Amino acid sequence: MRLVSLRSTIAQPALAWLAFGLLLGTVLGTAASQLRPTDRLVVGGTGRTLSVLLVTDRAEVLIGGGTDPNDAADFVDRSTVPWQRPLELLVVPAWDPEHVPGALGIIERGNVHSIVVWGEAGNQPAWTVLERRARTAGVSLEWIRETAVIPIDATTRLVLQALPDGGAICLERGELRIVIVDTAGERPSRACRQSAATISLRRAITPEARFLVRPRPLRASELASGAPYEVQLERGERLTVRLQDGELRLPLGALLNDPRRVLGPHSTSSGTPDR
Repeated sequence: MRLVSLRSTIAQPALAWLAFGLLLGTVLGTAASQLRPTDRLVVGGTGRTLSVLLVTDRAEVLIGGGTDPNDAADFVDRSTVPWQRPLELLVVPAWDPEHVPGALGIIERGNVHSIVVWGEAGNQPAWTVLERRARTAGVSLEWIRETAVIPIDATTRLVLQALPDGGAICLERGELRIVIVDTAGERPSRACRQSAATISLRRAITPEARFLVRPRPLRASELASGAPYEVQLERGERLTVRLQDGELRLPLGALLNDPRRVLGPHSTSSGTPDR
């Protein structure tokens, strides 16, 4: 009888701890899913260029890479939580090897499943290095030289298009359109109809943009962009843009211009702080 009684005494606390653990796991899992920041674009200064991180419920996609091996990896680490890594996809513009150093840093950190090199790459040794590093790391690498569509989820897709001296990606999310441009020239991009924003990965001016995000200008000729609203980012700086119901929501303090004016169709501004 004592043995039975002893086992019962031991079993009751064990069952209580088991029930507590299951309850705690459920609570933490629910809290984590609610705290996870989803449906957003994070634009960051990565060396001399910008990179764009798209985060949805289904995937995390980085466009760019930057001119420093560590900047892109640090940018991704600061903009995501551990269970959002590694990235599902890295899109590397191929007009010149400007973004290759950052892409190599992402590969070295084990931060990506697959890579798309977008555009007609030259014969610089950097591209051979990128291909070999990806192969060694077991990362899928694909070359896309023509217009292509990459579906992200049921409502979001990327349309990759070529420009005379670069390329543009139209980020389509329902009715919302955002242009991501990587070009060495100053020709305006018409990759998206009625786009709410233009993100220029380099300092080239895109005069038709209503809301422009670009690296901070270094030359006097780059100061005036003609955009009603503009955000300029330096290396290490970030801007978080929330994607919600066909709208853009971003921190008012990041805008260089009067935030009380309307950004345009399918876009608004709000004081949501950066993460």
